[in-house]
Parts: sequence; structure tokens; C-alpha cells
Amino acid sequence: MSTDRLKATTPHDKLSDNIALRLKRDLQRDLMMTEQDAAAFVGNFDHESGGFGRTFGNLWQNGRVNGNAYGYPQWDDRREAFFKWADDRGLPHESYEANYGFIKHELLSGEQGVREPLSIAKDIDNATYVVADKYERPNPAKMKLGERHALARRALQLPDYSVETPVPPANPMRNPISDPPWRR
Repeated sequence: MSTDRLKATTPHDKLSDNIALRLKRDLQRDLMMTEQDAAAFVGNFDHESGGFGRTFGNLWQNGRVNGNAYGYPQWDDRREAFFKWADDRGLPHESYEANYGFIKHELLSGEQGVREPLSIAKDIDNATYVVADKYERPNPAKMKLGERHALARRALQLPDYSVETPVPPANPMRNPISDPPWRR
């Protein structure tokens, strides 16, 4: 992988890559998704939210339903359910925790129809289409599948999730109560 790919050129690039990487990692860790499947979701969300820089307003759909879509996936018909879910947990609607939490909630409950076809997707482009068709469900005339494919391939280049190896403390005999790290 080229080191240029890892250099963010604008604050927007940093925001997009940070959220994309976190989403990819969390989907792999929490839902046991393959890297390809997680990247397909990230690419779709990146497209829908304009690089994760805008959570409100049907960014790519020129104000369809009065610009009332919300979140990384730009929920239209599920927007009110998202708001209620976030409010019940005291989470700000624009926060990562609310967006990811509701995505996870949907994938574990009412939106399970995407998991079966996704499990047999042959490549990243097919997986991206499955997520768009079964989870996002945009107007087919406005799907912009080529952009979704490009963003999913970009997400696939982000570092893969791996389990961190635990590191033992430097001094196993140190008492963490009487000798906490901030007193050294």
C-alpha cells in the first residue's frame, strides 16, 4: 500500500478516514463481518453522507423527502426510529455512538435481510451492491453504484481489524493501588 494513501490532505479526509476506519473495525469486531462485508457498508455510508461530513439532508438526492434523511446511512423512512433509539440512550443524533449503535441494532434485529445475500457476495463490488440494495435501498435511478464501488474499495484499503495482543505490565510486582502510574 502506498504511503500517499495514508496521508490525509484536508481535515475532511481525516474525518472521513477516521470514521471509515472505526466503522470498519467495529463492524468486523462486533458483528463478525469479513473485511469485505464491512468495507461494503463503509463505502455505502461514505457515499450517502458525503464522506461522513454531513449527517442531515439527503445529500446525494437533491432534497428528496424535504432533505430529512439523517445519519451516516441517510435514513429516510427509518429516521424517526433512529432518533427514538438515540434519545432513549441519551446519545446526540450526530454522534458516532448513535450512528454506529443504531446500525448495529438494525443489523441484529429488523434489517437482517442483508446478511444472507452478503455472505455469498463474490467480491467487493457485489458486496457493495448487496448493501445498497438490501440495506440502504436508494432509488435505483439515483444509486450511483460506481461511486459506492470506489468508496468501498477505498475502505478495503484501510487497515484491517486485528485482535490486539495483551502486553504484560512492565513490573508485575507493582501494586496498582499504592503505586498508580500517575505517581511515578
